[in-house]
Amino acid sequence: SNLNNSSIGVVVSYGDNEILLTGDLEEEEEVGLVVGDVDIFKAGHHGSRTANTKEFLEEASAKVMVISVSEENSFGHPHVETLERAEAFGIRVLRTDLDGRVSFVFGEKELLRSIFLPRWRVFGEV
Repeated sequence: SNLNNSSIGVVVSYGDNEILLTGDLEEEEEVGLVVGDVDIFKAGHHGSRTANTKEFLEEASAKVMVISVSEENSFGHPHVETLERAEAFGIRVLRTDLDGRVSFVFGEKELLRSIFLPRWRVFGEV
């Protein structure tokens, strides 16, 4: 009945690097995913409070969370609770509404660097 929960959760692996993509999955579907440690997590449902639970973030143990969200969206995403949860776990948050387009460069064994095209600046490194 909730179309958000028909999203597909995927872990993309390259060498020793893993990225978790969860689409718009919400809390009740996060419970069923077994993900283990990942390097990068694309936040579920644009950082809404109905996804990205404490338990899920703890299991994923991501270093970086990317929140794909538009400026001044009518839903109020990302939700402050999601941002507070990420901070509590020491997860670096990159937001497309504030940071612009985010790209990651991987080596065979590790994340080499993160580059982003900020909204008002030239290329930067995270």
